[in-house]
Amino acid sequence: MNEFLGDCILNDNGIYDNVQKKQVIHNAFYTKLSQDKEFLKSIEELKQYRFQNSKKTGCIIMNANPFTLGHRGLVEMSLQHVENLYVFVLQEDRSYFTFKDRFAMVREGCKDLENVKVLSTGNVMASAALFPEYFQREQIKKEVKFDISKDITVMAGFIAPTLNITMRFMGTEPLCPITRQLVQHTQDLLPYYGVQLVIFDRIEKENEPISASSVRKYLKEKNEDAMKKIVPVTTYEYLIKNFMEKEEITSF
Repeated sequence: MNEFLGDCILNDNGIYDNVQKKQVIHNAFYTKLSQDKEFLKSIEELKQYRFQNSKKTGCIIMNANPFTLGHRGLVEMSLQHVENLYVFVLQEDRSYFTFKDRFAMVREGCKDLENVKVLSTGNVMASAALFPEYFQREQIKKEVKFDISKDITVMAGFIAPTLNITMRFMGTEPLCPITRQLVQHTQDLLPYYGVQLVIFDRIEKENEPISASSVRKYLKEKNEDAMKKIVPVTTYEYLIKNFMEKEEITSF
């Protein structure tokens, strides 16, 4: 990494430039993926979701377990920096809510916004195979070190150039140490791939960070009033219709 830094300068957008051209780190994993026909086929299929304009394009990757006012705020703040926005929802079914439910809540929560496309991460980005610690974060009680370079290679080395993504947006993480490390590592690595990272302060409600875990807690307690304060109307209605009417909410 230091060797690469020696050949680069940092431009005004916080992106590392080679003195001649922007370049991606062609590491061993990148080379392996470049020769994987199935992987390249999945990347090629993404082209159907390209925005048909040349405007600045960014992305957010979220679990949305479930989609809260914090997630919605992140989307709105991101749209102040770009004209086109992809919102990727983690496809891994390792959360309290299934991918089907999480995707539906994100899609409903963003449907009123122009130039926002909600997509699945599929099996090639933000997966348990590339970054298992994220999906075990509620069970991990101590500080751990992990490597997200492979996930960054997939996202920034292949998906970003395919969809013309030049910016990624994240929120600060005051609660979860695993997610906090994820934000820091992404901030360290992403500029090398020519993608600018913008980190927003976590949105709060009544001086507390809005948390999807709080929504799950209120749902279990059937506390509709508390839940209503921190989720969009679309999420609230989805949860009431599909979960609140159940006789028992299982623990998580």
